Amino acid sequence: MKNMIRVLIGLMLSCSLLGAQEKPLQKVCLTPSSKGNARVVASQKYIPERRSYLVEVHTMVCNMTSKPRKAAVTVKVRDARGKLINSRKESLKLTAASAREYGIALPIDKPHFKDETGKPYKYKVSVSVGKDVCESDFVFREQ
Repeated sequence: MKNMIRVLIGLMLSCSLLGAQEKPLQKVCLTPSSKGNARVVASQKYIPERRSYLVEVHTMVCNMTSKPRKAAVTVKVRDARGKLINSRKESLKLTAASAREYGIALPIDKPHFKDETGKPYKYKVSVSVGKDVCESDFVFREQ
């Protein structure tokens, strides 16, 4: 049993040493959800009484440190040509060594449903926390 513990400790130490030689980990970063979803999920929401659309963005923000942290989360929505349609920046409080779900709904005025060729019009959502950036494509469907 002692030899097995030594081997396990040796493996953990060697992994730590290898990791230390690489780029240091982000203190606060985006992470896949516990359900195994992608790091950023974007979907539409239609509000019939207003005849308007929202893009709902969901992600998980992770604090890798042993101290509470604040994270500046920036969400940007761009059209197929790269033009900024809407954005929001918020501060998020995270407890030590934790992950927290983050969600936001941004209004999109007069969304495009199809491009000139009749294919679905692709929008791009990007979420950033520090230097960690993740993007996801999405399309609106008419209600």
